[in-house]
Amino acid sequence: MLDAIAEHRRIAVVGLAKNAGKTTTLNALTAQASGAGMRVAICSIGRDGEREDILTRLPKPAITVPSGSYCVTTDRLAGGLELIEPIDQTGVLGRPGVYRCPAGSGPHGRTVELVGMNRITVARAALSVLDRLTDLVFIDGA
Repeated sequence: MLDAIAEHRRIAVVGLAKNAGKTTTLNALTAQASGAGMRVAICSIGRDGEREDILTRLPKPAITVPSGSYCVTTDRLAGGLELIEPIDQTGVLGRPGVYRCPAGSGPHGRTVELVGMNRITVARAALSVLDRLTDLVFIDGA
């Protein structure tokens, strides 16, 4: 699967409906790329990784950030992650930033809740940082 995407710097995982498998696909791609030695990041244009969908009240799959990999979330949701660079914005769920999952976070990394890239200014700032730090950025297209 990595052969099909290796020439790209950013991959958006999108679907036409809820429960279409976007997060499951995102987790599989991230794990495979990280396992192949690529420096990866995960971010979302909405809110992902929460236990329950706020609209349907159905359970949602967790999002796993591999050890040593990066993500975009907010200070209120980043428990245990290392802040790399804050983004000069404030949202309902806190201040967004680029975070790194510490290298000693277990064999699979950490589950996280992604939020923060809901404005173009935040997305541009976050992607600028991630482009410097990583080989490949996965975007969960809520």
